[in-house]
Amino acid sequence: MDTTKEWGANNPNSEKDVGSIQATNPSAQKTMHPQLGNEQDVRKESGKDIGLVNAPIQSIHPTSAAKADSKPQEYDVFDDANRYLNHDKQVYDFAYPFKDMDVGQGFFVPVEANMTTDQLIANLHRDIFTFVQQTSECEKDEKGDDVWESIVIQTKKRTDDGVIQLDGLGKPIVGANQTNRPKLIHSANFMVRAVVKDDELIEGGRKADSDGALVIRVA
Repeated sequence: MDTTKEWGANNPNSEKDVGSIQATNPSAQKTMHPQLGNEQDVRKESGKDIGLVNAPIQSIHPTSAAKADSKPQEYDVFDDANRYLNHDKQVYDFAYPFKDMDVGQGFFVPVEANMTTDQLIANLHRDIFTFVQQTSECEKDEKGDDVWESIVIQTKKRTDDGVIQLDGLGKPIVGANQTNRPKLIHSANFMVRAVVKDDELIEGGRKADSDGALVIRVA
């Protein structure tokens, strides 16, 4: 007779005929499922949609049928590599000469009529941020996965027209926002300095004709 032991020493069905149990209790019917594979097999099939049993393995990167020879080859280094190859975001043009600057070079932007220096600097930082995002790449780990970082941004309180508000000690009123973001490798970065008329734009040389901002490439 086909028998099985149920879990629990006090179970009245401990030594009962399996067939009789299933006949009197339809819910006791067992459905056997084929084994889909062990954990090691799953790890080997990276790139599959795990929601599909027989999902095809596909590359997340653009690919074609063209294949290079498998034999060792020499690689030539060339200038002006296309940094926007397969770039999936909009590429902006800028009024400022960010891409034409070398490290250590700078340019001066005068304050326009009906604008404060705070507004000018905020506008410059916005354009610099966009340029840096456009020309940077997310850092990768040894498997090529994106590296993220947790940061705190110290925000300054501003009026509606962009003027930074000060406390009783003449210091900016600040707050703090914590966020997670991709850790970027920057191909270029810049700093901005407020300028008052007659400040030296070049040490020991050219002076500013008006108030404004000095932008310097630092990386």
